[in-house]
Amino acid sequence: MTDLTVLSAPNAPAVSLDLVKDYLGVGHDGEDRLIGDLLQSAGSRVAQVAEIALVRQTFEQRWLTWPAELAGRGARLARRPVRSLLSVGIERDDGTLEDHSERFTLASGRVRLRPWSVLPPIASPARARLVFEAGYDDADSVPADLREAVLRLVASMYRARPLAPNDAGLDVSLPADVQAILNAHDEVRL
Repeated sequence: MTDLTVLSAPNAPAVSLDLVKDYLGVGHDGEDRLIGDLLQSAGSRVAQVAEIALVRQTFEQRWLTWPAELAGRGARLARRPVRSLLSVGIERDDGTLEDHSERFTLASGRVRLRPWSVLPPIASPARARLVFEAGYDDADSVPADLREAVLRLVASMYRARPLAPNDAGLDVSLPADVQAILNAHDEVRL
């Protein structure tokens, strides 16, 4: 089982509010709060579905057991693109952490056991704890198609918003055009 926690959120969205307003054809500031909320929600949804960090942020990932892939081509982390592996250790039930970072390396966005290293045992209820950075450097370096996916999702949510307090909520399904963009970013697993 994998548990993922965001330790540091991005300091800017992958798409600016002004760009979203231009995309929607909104020329006033009266809906900035709504559009900002939709932008945040759409960015989170795109990141979650594609398992991508749009803008650089720090994550903590926990495993109950070491993945078998660590000794081979490496274990895939829960968010891509991985920028750096900050620490790897075993977290004990009392909250203490044994650092084993020197036994691991990052290769092609995957965490691997270094040659001649041995996996430290994880005695229940302890678990492995990895801290890593993932995401593109800034909004300008996010691929254009991912920014387009965010824009299209915001537009879909904006069009589907309730116009009166008693209207039904937003449709939660991902539009097919947005899903197609995200499918192109799937990692092929053989």
